[in-house]
Amino acid sequence: MCLLCTASLLPSEQVPASLSSELYFHAFARHKLRLTSGKRPEREGSPVPDIPIDTQGGQPLLHRDFATPVFKRRRECMYELTGRSVKTPRPHLCGKVEITKIQDPSGPNVTMEDFQTEDSRETAQRFKVTEAQSTSFVSHLIAKEQQAELAEPTCECGQGIAKFGLHSDPCKKLRWCTRCLNKPLTATDLSEKRCECGRQYPSFGLPGEKRRLARWCIFCPKRPVHSVDLYTKRCECQKSKPCFGLPGEGQKDARWCAYCPTKPGNAVDVVNKRCECGKRLPSFALPGETRRFARWCSACPWKPRIAVNVINKKCVCGASKPSLGLEGEGSHLARWCAKCPSKPQTAVNIVRKLCECGKGHPSYSLPGAHRRAALWCKDCPTKPIAAVRLCS
Repeated sequence: MCLLCTASLLPSEQVPASLSSELYFHAFARHKLRLTSGKRPEREGSPVPDIPIDTQGGQPLLHRDFATPVFKRRRECMYELTGRSVKTPRPHLCGKVEITKIQDPSGPNVTMEDFQTEDSRETAQRFKVTEAQSTSFVSHLIAKEQQAELAEPTCECGQGIAKFGLHSDPCKKLRWCTRCLNKPLTATDLSEKRCECGRQYPSFGLPGEKRRLARWCIFCPKRPVHSVDLYTKRCECQKSKPCFGLPGEGQKDARWCAYCPTKPGNAVDVVNKRCECGKRLPSFALPGETRRFARWCSACPWKPRIAVNVINKKCVCGASKPSLGLEGEGSHLARWCAKCPSKPQTAVNIVRKLCECGKGHPSYSLPGAHRRAALWCKDCPTKPIAAVRLCS
């Protein structure tokens, strides 16, 4: 809670004299902004009345009835005279949720000073505005708010947001939206950064430049030969992504591809996990381990005899992939192949669906059924006469 909100909760006779003008400006800014924007948020009680002015002294009359119900229900306030905006999903005193950044006020009648808050016991900054400049300063804030709300220009058709304009226009004015019927064929999207040819987003620049300086796409005819991709890291030969580096380096230090002519002999793959011998990708691990613990390849000299392939699952006999299991098991529990000598007599194919006769794969069903709903094979004795072939 700012200092002005704290002071507004006090009775009018206890408000310090130094805060009188600022408290009036604090309340007037909110009231003026509500009247200008035309958005009246739902609040308890009657609407905020106008602030009366003492005609004799020219000073605003502080209304405790006006300040108390307003500041009690809102803790955050955008106009704390700190020159900063508060981003919060809850409404502020002005009744607006979307808050834009407001620059620090400046002028001959505006002074900045440090003060000690009474509630949080911390030092903050505030800007003091004289009585003569308070109204003009509020109008300046209101104009800033309206300008921020209308920052996106409107199309000439009045239906969408203008994003297209002429590339030859020196002002780069946005005039047409995406679906505008008056948009010419030469109009380009000026809201997003484009390549110099106007076709794609730029990703190429000169060596050593940052991403924000990219100005050519990969198909741009104006792109120089020595330009490099600033978004995708490339090998030193500029042909593919790097995956090799020196031993002990991390993935971010990769700078050579597999076929780079400048790759040294002791370079290792620091991106893809390799076998302990460093030649191939690992696929073997100890029995009971998952595939993420694979650390040996099939030809690794350090691979133990009990190691099993956890990437490409094999049958118990080690000849081919398993497809048979017990009745009612899932496909992930297949552990025997069709020619496995240790296969039990009750083993069935749980990877691929079989016909009702159990001899072949189903490819026939009733007319109009989905191909996955095939129930009978070609020679099934239970196949009806009206069955048609679904699978080719």
